Amino acid sequence: MKVKLYIFKDDGSRKAVSVRSGKHVIGRGDDASIRVPLASVSRKHCEISVTDDQVRVRDLGSSNGTKRNYQEVNEAELRPGDVLGVGDVLFTVQINDEPVNISRPEPPLDSEGGSADSSMMDTPPVAKPGLLSGTDASSSFDFDFDLDDP
Repeated sequence: MKVKLYIFKDDGSRKAVSVRSGKHVIGRGDDASIRVPLASVSRKHCEISVTDDQVRVRDLGSSNGTKRNYQEVNEAELRPGDVLGVGDVLFTVQINDEPVNISRPEPPLDSEGGSADSSMMDTPPVAKPGLLSGTDASSSFDFDFDLDDP
């Protein structure tokens, strides 16, 4: 199964983090597979599990929770196009190249036209240079938005 997590920068540029089969911790700790060094992200925030037929996320007792499509979850299956919230960071999930067109996630609106989820960022995912680092199946990288993997 081919899995990518996309994150967007303020200017609309994006970076994809490839997630290979197995279990991977997202967190701010040095030992996290996908490292997000922000105070809103716990050292071991959540775990992504990729098998041949399923992608799952499991919260690891994080302080600020893990969300799928803006709803807090302890454990859930991730599907193509889902928005994964880890602290204040939002990822768009792509599985086996679906959805084809990845766009910046927009938080759902409440009945008055405002953001329905005030615990996520005021604007959808913001990444700053050096924000995210991790490894994929082939190499290590810093999340600096050199868009070599659009």
